[in-house]
Amino acid sequence: MKTDIAKQNTGQELQAHTLKASAFAAYGNATSQNAITGKLLKFAKGFWVTGKEETPFPASQKLTAIMDEALVGWIKWVDQRPEQQLTGRIAENYRPQKRDELGDLEEDLWDVDDRGAPKDPWQLTNILVLRKTGTDGKDNDDLFTFSTSTKGGVSAFGALCTIYAKEMREHGEDLYPVIQLETSSYKHPNKHYGTIQTPVFKVVDWEPVVPVVKAKAVRGKK
Repeated sequence: MKTDIAKQNTGQELQAHTLKASAFAAYGNATSQNAITGKLLKFAKGFWVTGKEETPFPASQKLTAIMDEALVGWIKWVDQRPEQQLTGRIAENYRPQKRDELGDLEEDLWDVDDRGAPKDPWQLTNILVLRKTGTDGKDNDDLFTFSTSTKGGVSAFGALCTIYAKEMREHGEDLYPVIQLETSSYKHPNKHYGTIQTPVFKVVDWEPVVPVVKAKAVRGKK
């Protein structure tokens, strides 16, 4: 009887340790150090560009979206630079904090946009890691990170997630979408803004999963 009780207590302790370890692992995922993998990929004024030099990205180049490493969360911007990030993996069911939990709620202290309106320093952001299709991702030049908080960028990312989810339900989790970067546009209801260019991730194929990168969230300086 005593032996059974001892085993039961030991099992409960192990379960408690596992739960506690999982909690620390989840927190570590949301506050670890490197969200940018490879080169930064941007959609700027209707064009796809990479790196600090904003080199045009070749339209013919196919990319494999590493969906397991996709992140969602908040980025705080100060003087047009990212100061702090709190993000986690969508695949791990990460849930960003509510905006009012982040502080910085005094609008009179915010920076202003190009129209002179207060701009919230915290931006809800999606981050997607991509790999040149056909490569193993070991070369830094073969990897890219697309980070967006714009309406068009989030919409493009959401559309990709919808297609990926449908594929997962039908065929399992062994494939990543192969995409080509395209551009779409629409006329803004306010004529002042004219035609708005938006990014598009066009799924053209599927590739077996090869996990070669570990994109993580960033803990910024306070």
